[in-house]
Amino acid sequence: MRPSLLAVLLVLALAAGLAAPSRSAQQPGEKVLLNSNDSVLIAGTRIACHVVRASKQVTNRLVCFERAKRGLKPAAKSYVVSLAARGVTVERWGAKSPVFDRSESIPDGSPPGSATAPAAMARVLSLGDAKDQIYVATTNIVCRPYGQPRTNGVLCVLMGKDGHIPDAGYLVLLTDSMVAVAQSQHGKAVKVFQRTHGR
Repeated sequence: MRPSLLAVLLVLALAAGLAAPSRSAQQPGEKVLLNSNDSVLIAGTRIACHVVRASKQVTNRLVCFERAKRGLKPAAKSYVVSLAARGVTVERWGAKSPVFDRSESIPDGSPPGSATAPAAMARVLSLGDAKDQIYVATTNIVCRPYGQPRTNGVLCVLMGKDGHIPDAGYLVLLTDSMVAVAQSQHGKAVKVFQRTHGR
């Protein structure tokens, strides 16, 4: 079982740099590579994502959550998403066990664009265009701001070198109002989980 997201985020709450983004995307379609302890904010929302590496034996994972109106912790009764090389977990902030926990196969090869994406270099970035791409080092995790015409969340998947989501892979959408998980089934996204923050 993965380490508790609650424990991880209590540590994250001490990272004061998350409160003030150091740079915003200047052009649509910006790419960024996140390494351990890097963070990104989704502009126009209260969504934040942070890369956690639990140990030398555990690959990077991306923890995304809706920030509280004050402070750096997740909003009360909201849902927190953790994406790792082998699957996705959703927990209700403060709960002892996940409400959704699924594993998936690691896609073959690195996602297109990840090799040339510039590293965040410990800066807290703010991205808000649907064409922006967020990669997580040592994993197949790829995310982008979600929503048209206004960004309202972040969409994350595991992607292989062919640029596609493998069959039975998961798509995770986190917004200021809810979290939803869909599974790729024969080229179609079939919703398998959804919860509204506060419920």
